[in-house]
Amino acid sequence: PDTPFPDFPASWHYPAAIEWRPVHGSSADPGPAAIWTRVRVPLIDGEVPTPLQRLAVVADSANGISNELPLDRFLFVPTALQLTLHRHPVGEWILLDARTSLAGDGIGATVAELHDASGAVGTGVQPLLVQARKG
Repeated sequence: PDTPFPDFPASWHYPAAIEWRPVHGSSADPGPAAIWTRVRVPLIDGEVPTPLQRLAVVADSANGISNELPLDRFLFVPTALQLTLHRHPVGEWILLDARTSLAGDGIGATVAELHDASGAVGTGVQPLLVQARKG
């Protein structure tokens, strides 16, 4: 499927549950990235997700689309997600415009500006634990 996470196993269904439309950057290349997202499946079976639920589902992907080290050699584990919104989102599509900053001691953060089709909605912040993959 159209996913920015091509190396994840097929058993991990999250990437396929989201529609991804890249704007700039790539999870394969270090640096900032932006991507439009749309939740394809309901959060709760049989219920249509609200725009706020859609935003919360995809906001945790920001660290996966923006990175500063090769994903095949490093893990970027978000230890939390803080959403600060100045208005409620509308519609199905959410833009994640993300930038990751890393320190040399294994910590970092991803900050994502969150938008809907009408413009800015707020910010998502993910503190990161960064570690070399074993093997």
